[in-house]
Amino acid sequence: MPYTLRKDYLTKASEIDMGKEFDSFVSERGEVSTQEIKEHFISFKDCNIDFLIARCPAVVRVGDGTLIHATRLNLNEADFAPIKNFLRRNCSTPVNSRVLFDLFFEHFADFMTRNDIQNHNKLFGVLQYMFGDEFNFSRSYISAADIKDINNRKFLLALLASMEEIKIENLLGICAEHGIHYVARTCLIDSLRPDFVRVDEFRLMRPESIGVTDEIVSAVVESIRAAVARNDGWQAAQTFEDYEWLPRLETSWNSFLLESVVSLADNAPYRLKIPSTSLKFSSTIFLSEAFVEDDFQSFLTKILIAEHGKEPFRSEKEIFDWLKGQGLCNKKLPKFFGRRQGV
Repeated sequence: MPYTLRKDYLTKASEIDMGKEFDSFVSERGEVSTQEIKEHFISFKDCNIDFLIARCPAVVRVGDGTLIHATRLNLNEADFAPIKNFLRRNCSTPVNSRVLFDLFFEHFADFMTRNDIQNHNKLFGVLQYMFGDEFNFSRSYISAADIKDINNRKFLLALLASMEEIKIENLLGICAEHGIHYVARTCLIDSLRPDFVRVDEFRLMRPESIGVTDEIVSAVVESIRAAVARNDGWQAAQTFEDYEWLPRLETSWNSFLLESVVSLADNAPYRLKIPSTSLKFSSTIFLSEAFVEDDFQSFLTKILIAEHGKEPFRSEKEIFDWLKGQGLCNKKLPKFFGRRQGV
């Protein structure tokens, strides 16, 4: 029997439809992981699965690499109208499914129990199956408004639209209130650039409100490059000292503001981040082109070897004291020094 070549597969059965095969595979198992799918359809990658999910509305993504088939859901006709009305009332602006999860247990406990919905990802997937044509779904946000491609950053900036300044403590409170998830607090703060810059340990402000201009950004970049050139090709933000040469702003210069302003430049110097979760520690290292291929470990290895050649280290404590004095670590040595503690 001759083979038939399709876009993503080869088959002897010319009438085969991969969408139907995929739907049938998930339907037979009820709940399946993407890893199981890849083991069965050996040529599949994540992009193939995403494409087929879009073609198969009865296949519901419930998060954590898990799919279920809609035939396994326990939906009653009486579920649809009250839930739709609830979403219209509560999702006039985008709402995170983490927030809806608690509300649904309060208002639709039987629906949640019947369908074994134990996390916000499954709730999002089930609601998208039920109302995908009536609301906008952009994981993990649901909106009655015609807003496409919602994400944490867009949503958060919309909440902050009327603010010129916000305390980091209050920003974290807003995230908790609206179910906004972030990997680390430092990543959350960085994600708001260029709309907000960090001006000190406690606050974020809009750059224009403190007088940041393109000319000032360029002047700061040049000062950083000069400091890097004087210091063997690197300079930690934590120990930068040339603030008196920088243009004046409506707030005082410090290492946090320095990091933020440099990040606004199109031609910013190469930078590494010190792996620290502390909000009190400036974690940026500015580097010359000599270090562009390095990660944090290889960079430290190079500069420690060079420093050891000038004056040998005699103990781990001496290494730690030197690194801390250079603004390259905070409370502990990096993990790759053989300890389990983080920087």
